[in-house]
Amino acid sequence: MKKLVLLIGLVSLLAACSPPNVVKVWSDEKHVIDASKTHKYIYFVQSNNQINSRIAQDRLVRLSSNPSIQGYLYTKGDRINAGNREFYQSKMKQDGYDYVVVMRLTDTLSAQTNVAGEGTASNRSFYSDYSVTIDPYAYNPGYQREDKIFVIETNLYYVETGTIVWSSISKVYNPTSVEKATDETSKEVIKKMKRQGFLIK
Repeated sequence: MKKLVLLIGLVSLLAACSPPNVVKVWSDEKHVIDASKTHKYIYFVQSNNQINSRIAQDRLVRLSSNPSIQGYLYTKGDRINAGNREFYQSKMKQDGYDYVVVMRLTDTLSAQTNVAGEGTASNRSFYSDYSVTIDPYAYNPGYQREDKIFVIETNLYYVETGTIVWSSISKVYNPTSVEKATDETSKEVIKKMKRQGFLIK
C-alpha cells in the first residue's frame, strides 16, 4: 500500500510542476517593430495582492532584454485610470517608452482529470513471477485528480496609439501560489515575445 500511495503522490507532484502552457497568441500584423532602434518597456501586473504584483513585475524586468522599468516604480504606486490616462500617455512618450506590458489573472478554474490504471505485468510469465508469491503492486488502479488552472492574460500596448499589438493567454496547472504562477508565466511569455520579435534591442 505504501508503494501505491508513493506512486500517486509522485504523479500528483509531477502534475503540480507542469510548466505554463501558452494556449493562444495574437499579434497585429500591421505593427512592425524597428529592430535597429532600442525600445523601452514598462511592465505592469494586475493583482489583488500588491506584494505578488511587485514580485512579478521585478521578474519581468529581469527577464527583459530591453531597457525596462516596473510599473509600480514608474507611477510611484499611482493607478492609471480615466482621469490620468492622457497624462501618463504623454509622460511615457516624453520619457521615451514605446511599449507597456500588462499581465493579469483573468480566471481560476477547476477540472477533473481521470488518471487511468496501469498494468505492469504485460511481459511477465506467470510461472516466473507468480509461482512463489503474488505481487500486490503489479497493477496501479486509476484515480481522479482535481486540477487547479490559472488563466493569465498578457497584453502588449503601443504607447503612441494606446492599442494592443500583441496578446497571449496562458494556462498554469496546479500552481503552488499566484506568485509561482505569474513567475513561471513571465518566463514563458518573455520567451514567446522574443521569438516573435516583440522584444528587440
